[in-house]
Amino acid sequence: LVKAGADPNALSTHHFTPLQYACHEGHFEIVQWLIKEGGGDPYTRGDYGCIALHIACLTKQKEVAVWLMDQCHISPSITNQKGYDSFHYACKICRDSKDPSELVRELWKRDATLGQGDPYTVPTALHFAAEWSPELCRMLVRELNFDLMARSVLGSVPLCHATSVGTMGTINCLVDLMQEKGLDLNVGDVRGLTPLHEAILAGSLEKARLLLNRGLEVTAMSACNETPLHAASLAVGQVRKASSQ
Repeated sequence: LVKAGADPNALSTHHFTPLQYACHEGHFEIVQWLIKEGGGDPYTRGDYGCIALHIACLTKQKEVAVWLMDQCHISPSITNQKGYDSFHYACKICRDSKDPSELVRELWKRDATLGQGDPYTVPTALHFAAEWSPELCRMLVRELNFDLMARSVLGSVPLCHATSVGTMGTINCLVDLMQEKGLDLNVGDVRGLTPLHEAILAGSLEKARLLLNRGLEVTAMSACNETPLHAASLAVGQVRKASSQ
């Protein structure tokens, strides 16, 4: 197809090049051929400004990612339009996500400044891990010393993020890690919303019950002097309104 005139760097309506599709699916030989002989450019920016290495890391294609870094000399510190680097993507949940630990270590040994984000604007890789993987959370904190108090958008720490969009497993894990370090579990974001507020506003009774059982304060106040009970009264009303529409 390429020899017949097909453009190896053309973007689809999904903003993927043929090379990026090959990286996404882990088709290693196709990735190699497209770059070595087919004119594929691994630096072409696709969806959200992602390059081929971002895509390989997102789908945990370690062999492809390592080859792109070692043979094509692509830096894992390159960021996309959102400020995410390859380490962020290695820690981000994806369809049929594989264990990312080997890939994470490969990235980290090349650059130990990856995945840090930017306070109040770009989340850290730990925020992404908090959405789905307790094992990865433990690795990032215990082995790589990621900051449990790092602030993301609206000033959310990883535990707050997990209570909003994570799992029961990641919440339990992050509570354990924070307690190990003697950190305040009731830390709020810029609005003063604690993890318990966030769980309630997310409409999750299970998460709220878990946090109460782990010792979070039911009397904690937001910046607007609202307790979790205020949040519950608001959230229940929103759920009932939505179900009636």
